[in-house]
Amino acid sequence: MIVCLVCGYAYAWAGLTTSDALAGATYRCVFTNLHTEERAWDRFVGDGISFDSNDGALFTGNGYLEVAHRRFGSRLPVSGTLALEIKPEQAGGIFWTPTLSMAITDGGTLVLMASVGDKRGSMYREIPIGKMAMGQWHQVVVSYGDRQLDVVVNGVRLLTKQLQGVIQPQVPGAVLIGAWKAADPPVGNFPKAVQDFLFERRFRGYIRYVAYWDYPFSERAVADLCHVQRIDGAQEDAASTMYRHYDAFFERSRAGDVKQVREIGKTMRHYMAQDPRRPSFHLTAPMDAILDPAGAVYHGGKYHLYSYRNMISLLAYTPLAHFVSDDLLHWDDYPIALWPDDSLDTYGIWLGNIWLADQQRPRMFYTALGQTGKYGVMAESDDDLITFGNKKLVMSDMEHHDGHVWKDEDTYYALTTRQHWGRSADSLGDDIVLLASTDLLRWETRGTIFNARKHREPKDNQQQWGFAEYPYLLPFGDKYVLMLGTRPARYWVGTFDSDKPAFIPDNAEGMLLDYLNPFHCFNPLTVDAAGPQGSQRRIIHALQLYASGEVGGIRWSGTHVTPRVLELVDGRLTQTPVPELDKLRKLHSSSVNFRLDAAVQKKFVTLEDGRADVVIEVPNGQRGIFGFHIASGTNSADTAVVFFDLTSNRFGVKGGIKVPVDYPELGDAPAFLPQDSRSASMRVIIDGSLIEVFVNGQSCTGVLNGDCSTIAIRPFCSTGTIDVGSLTIWNIQPKM
Repeated sequence: MIVCLVCGYAYAWAGLTTSDALAGATYRCVFTNLHTEERAWDRFVGDGISFDSNDGALFTGNGYLEVAHRRFGSRLPVSGTLALEIKPEQAGGIFWTPTLSMAITDGGTLVLMASVGDKRGSMYREIPIGKMAMGQWHQVVVSYGDRQLDVVVNGVRLLTKQLQGVIQPQVPGAVLIGAWKAADPPVGNFPKAVQDFLFERRFRGYIRYVAYWDYPFSERAVADLCHVQRIDGAQEDAASTMYRHYDAFFERSRAGDVKQVREIGKTMRHYMAQDPRRPSFHLTAPMDAILDPAGAVYHGGKYHLYSYRNMISLLAYTPLAHFVSDDLLHWDDYPIALWPDDSLDTYGIWLGNIWLADQQRPRMFYTALGQTGKYGVMAESDDDLITFGNKKLVMSDMEHHDGHVWKDEDTYYALTTRQHWGRSADSLGDDIVLLASTDLLRWETRGTIFNARKHREPKDNQQQWGFAEYPYLLPFGDKYVLMLGTRPARYWVGTFDSDKPAFIPDNAEGMLLDYLNPFHCFNPLTVDAAGPQGSQRRIIHALQLYASGEVGGIRWSGTHVTPRVLELVDGRLTQTPVPELDKLRKLHSSSVNFRLDAAVQKKFVTLEDGRADVVIEVPNGQRGIFGFHIASGTNSADTAVVFFDLTSNRFGVKGGIKVPVDYPELGDAPAFLPQDSRSASMRVIIDGSLIEVFVNGQSCTGVLNGDCSTIAIRPFCSTGTIDVGSLTIWNIQPKM
C-alpha cells in the first residue's frame, strides 16, 4: 500500500530499482540484503524482532526500533517523502514521527495521523486512508509538503487532500519503526501497562525497509518506487466514500459548519445502520468509537451530550464530539466542540462537564493532558455550546482526573479523583478530592472527602488498586449521593460536610449502579423540567463499552444506554427509562391473564428488526423463576436467559452475552420488591446487540453475543407454571 503527498516538485526516475531509489534517500533503514550498511537505528526497545535477508524484520508486537531525529536532517517532518514496504499480520502501529505517523485499526483501516497547525492552534488529526489487507506486501509512500497531501496504495492513489493548515511538530521525539506511540504523555505515575494501553500500538508483521527523502516525490518517482507504469486513481466504493465523509466531518467541524456536519453525520449513520448489531435508538458515534458521556446538560430546549472519539488512539489526542437531541433518543451530530489544539491539552481531552449558572458564558471544566501535566482546564463558549475556546489552566495543584462543578452560596466546589494505582496503604484505594474557588479561576484543594476501597477478592488490577474515576456528588432532598466509577460502578447514600470536608456514607459497602455492565461509565448531570406537573427530573446517561460491529470493514464500538430518570427512593437510587421511549412503540402482541405453562413456553416471538420493548407482569404471592430465552444468533452461546426469581427476589441475565470481566457482583441483581407488592414487573429493552433489563428501578445492561439479524424471544418458567397478569411486546421504530 502507498501513501504519497505530491507537491509539484519535478523529480523523475527512469525505471529505477528499489535498491537504486533507496540509495538516494536522506535516511534509510533496510532490513534485507538490498544494502550493506551500518545499523540504522539507535535503540532497540523491547524484544521479539528477528531479521531475514529476504522478508526483512519480523515484528511480533513486543518491540520496536527508535531512530534519533538527527539522522533525518533539519526538515523532517515538515516536508519530504516517507516510504516503506510492509506485510502486516494484524492491527497495530507502523511508524511514528513528531508530525506524521501511521497505524492500522482493528477493522483493517490504514490511518494516517498528521500534526497540523492552523490559526487557532496545532493538533493531531486522524485521516483514514483505506482498507489494508493482512498477510500481503504493501509499499507505502508518504510524500508531503506545504498544505498538500496525496495518498497512493500499491500504485493506486487513495487520497488527494489539501490540508486546512500546515504540517508542523507539536512536541519533539524520536522516530519509531514498528510502533505508534505518543511521546512522553503526562501520565508518568500510571502503571506502564496502562500507559501502553492508552498511548501505544505496536506492529505485528514484516517490514523490509523504511526510507525518507527531504523533498516530495514526483508522481513518476512514486510510480517507480511502486514498480508500476503509472499511478492509477482509486475505484470509489461505499467504504472509501465513508472514509472521505469521516475526514470531511472533521474539516467542517473545524469550520463550525453545523448544517454540513449534521448532514455528513446522517450519511455515515445511514451507512453504519446496515449492521444489525448496531443500536438505532441509542446514541452511538457516526463511525469509530463513542466513549464516556461528558458535558450532559439540558439547555435552550435541547439535550446536549459530549464524548471523545478517535479511530486509532482511543484516549490519546482526543477531541470532544458534540451530540444534540430534542427527545433523548434521536441525536444529531454537531461540530466537534473542543479540540486538543493547545499546549494545555496536546495529548487529549478527557472527561469534561459544563457550568451554566451565574448568567455567564457557558464554561467547560475538563481533564486535560497537556505538555507539562495532567490538570483541570476551563474553556468558554461564545456560541451557545457549539464550540469552546479561551482555555485557562485553573486546577493545577494536583493531578486532575474527571469531576464536576457546583455552587453553594458564594463558593464554587469541584470534585475530582486522586489516583494511587494501588500504592495507597492498607485497603484504601483512590481519593475523592474536594476543591473550592470563589471565582472559577483560582482553585484550592480542600481535602479528601472519601476513599474508594480495594476489592477483597479482586478479579483484575482495577479492583486490586481500588480504582475510581468520574466522581459525582448530588443532593437528593436531605441526603447526598456519591457516585463513583469503581469497578463495577457504585454509589453511596449519606451526608456531606463541605467544611470538614467529608462524605459520610450510611452504608460503607454502597450499591451498584448497574448489575451487569462492568464498565458503567455514567453522567447524571442532565436536569430538565419534564417531570410530573412540570417538575424537575434528573437524567443519567451511561456507556456500554463492549457493543461493537462493522460494516464493509469499518468498525464501530460503544453505545450509550437508554437515558434514565434518576430518583432516590427508600434509600436507593432507581433508574427508569425516559418515557419519551414510549412514543416509538408499535404494538407487536399483547396477552393478559394467562398461565405460563409448557405449551406457552414452546412459543417464540421473532423480531426481524431486532428492536423491542417487552414488559411482563405477574401477580405477587407466587414462587419460582420465570423470564425469557432471548436468541440473538444460531449457536447455543447466542441465547441469553433473562430471569426473575420470585423466591429470592432477584433478577438478572445469564449466558448469551459478552463477559469481558467476570466480576462476581454482576449478572444477579436484587429486585428490592416489598412483600406487600401486588405484582412483580420486569421490562426488557433490546436494540440490536444492546439489552437492558429493569426491575423496580434496578438495571442490568449487557451486550448480546449473536449477529442479531433476528431476535427470538421465548418465555419460560422453571417451576411448572406461573400465572401471568400481562405480557406486552412492542416493536421500536425510531425515525431515520
